[in-house]
Amino acid sequence: MRSVVMILIALVTTFGPAEESPRVQYDSLIREFDTAYKSSIEALTKATDDQERLKASLGRPQPDKFAPRFYAIAEKHPEDPVALDALTWIASKCVFGPHAEKAMAMIARDHGRSERLKDFCGECSRYGEPFPPYEEMLRAVLKDSPHRQVKGAACLALADYLKMAKETTESRLVKITLNGEQSLDKAKLANVQRMKDRGLEAVAAESEALFQKVIDQYADIRIESNYPQNAAELAKGELHVLRNLCIGRKAPSIVGKDIRGKAMRLADFRGKVDVLDFGSHRSCGVCRQMYPYLRSMVENHRNTPFALLGISVDDDVKELVSLADKGETTWPTWWDGENLEGPLATQWVIRSMPTFYVLDSKGVIRNKGFIQPGEIEATVDMLLKEMNEPKP
Repeated sequence: MRSVVMILIALVTTFGPAEESPRVQYDSLIREFDTAYKSSIEALTKATDDQERLKASLGRPQPDKFAPRFYAIAEKHPEDPVALDALTWIASKCVFGPHAEKAMAMIARDHGRSERLKDFCGECSRYGEPFPPYEEMLRAVLKDSPHRQVKGAACLALADYLKMAKETTESRLVKITLNGEQSLDKAKLANVQRMKDRGLEAVAAESEALFQKVIDQYADIRIESNYPQNAAELAKGELHVLRNLCIGRKAPSIVGKDIRGKAMRLADFRGKVDVLDFGSHRSCGVCRQMYPYLRSMVENHRNTPFALLGISVDDDVKELVSLADKGETTWPTWWDGENLEGPLATQWVIRSMPTFYVLDSKGVIRNKGFIQPGEIEATVDMLLKEMNEPKP
């Protein structure tokens, strides 16, 4: 027995302790990051002054600092499933930077045929900003993957990415019109120019074709991280947005009843600059916080051809009437029912609130999205000025 122990000691002395498995290394690194992040949030919550808040913020772990250690796992163990986990962590956490670019390229090169890419590709709207490496990765997976589920997820994600890039560019072009190029930083201006060079209509056409491909070829695919989870249902909604709800499109009609049960139509407000406000008093704190600003906007434009029109989603109609009676809300409002999927929210594909649409006097959408108050008013003023300009 003594001789066996001596042999084991000699082996450990000669070769050192066994290296931890790639999975153990990865899990340990994840715990280290998550623990540090949780600690920084707790410190921020407990902070009592600006100095403590600054210290807590500076103590938050930086994904870029962790990225090289995740790379080391992926590069040393490229055949192990954990390599893809390490790369997708980098791509998800180090967005837009060189680490994300490198990780995307490695995913496409080394793991583009992996069946496990479905979940990563399927998380639509990963980037709210055009990011070519992400697009290139999706195109490579869509082209090379032998797995139908992965191809369907990549097809949906690429369609969604192109739609996002088009709509983001259109919104930024509105900002430039309102406030000049100085309103955007250099990176955003470069993205605007890049998308203009590609042609926004060409980008929209490809996005439409890809959404249609999802409907035709991948209708049964479900992606748990998306809403709605059914790929075809999501694609149909986004196709509707591209064709009917983008800047430059004529707004669809709205026919319904106001909070007091009276018939109300969007067409009745044609000839005015209209701001449509999709919101919820019950479930949207930001919506409630905007009431004073919206009341002010209505008052400031009382003598102009302007209308603020609310669409109340997921609300108790009695509570809405009470708010109006007390003067909290001073604008006409459609009631869309007591759930998040009322007919108007569904028709306008409302995914988040508040969502604003600014329409010109002809009913054409000129700005949209979660627009900041100053930009809403600037857009309204621009459109009112257009109405007063002499027609050629």
